[in-house]
Amino acid sequence: MATLTTVEAAELLGVSVRTVQWWVERGYLAPCNRHPTRTMTWEARYTEEDVIECAHDRRPRTWHERLDRLAERAGLA
Repeated sequence: MATLTTVEAAELLGVSVRTVQWWVERGYLAPCNRHPTRTMTWEARYTEEDVIECAHDRRPRTWHERLDRLAERAGLA
């Protein structure tokens, strides 16, 4: 399972590091190396799958609709 740092996750998605931190603060994304009863003192790591799913879920509905239409036009759907 591939894991990413906060910086790597932000670079993968083309968003700022602060955006990834914001998702964590709001509970949209959770580090895979965090223990629920301990304070985290090491660098957070996220699974690549969780990062991509979180970014997908944060997109507006209209973005998904446009992407579906483009895929249909290209014969991919």
